[in-house]
Parts: sequence; C-alpha cells; structure tokens
Amino acid sequence: RVAAEVTPRGTIVFGGEEHGSISSFALAAARGRNPARQACDGWREVRLGGRRMEAWRRAFIEGAAPPAAPGGPH
Repeated sequence: RVAAEVTPRGTIVFGGEEHGSISSFALAAARGRNPARQACDGWREVRLGGRRMEAWRRAFIEGAAPPAAPGGPH
C-alpha cells in the first residue's frame, strides 16, 4: 500500500515528486518495490478503495455514472 495526494490541478504527489499521469505515479510506486521495473499501466495497477482506477476511466469513456469513491457520497 502507498498513499498519494491528488492536487487541485489533477497531478499526483508521491514520494516528494509530482506526477502528471496515473501511469507515471504507478511506475514510481512500483519502482519503490522493484527498481528494475520499466513500465506499468497505472489505470490497471492503481486502486482506490479496492477498485482499479480503470473502473472510473471506463465509466467516463462510456458516459456512465462513475463508481462511488470510498469516503465520498454513495
């Protein structure tokens, strides 16, 4: 588990660095466990409340209602 902060601009702050994409953040987090890691798909690797971020992305693309975020309105 890792914790990160999403800024009002939509960037992700992790480990003192600001990442402009979810994949950049996911790769930085993965390299904390495996420095040799070369790539990863942040939409499939990053989870929020146990759900992959891919669920929110898919809802947006399909024009559907997004899943409820943990701690948010349900």
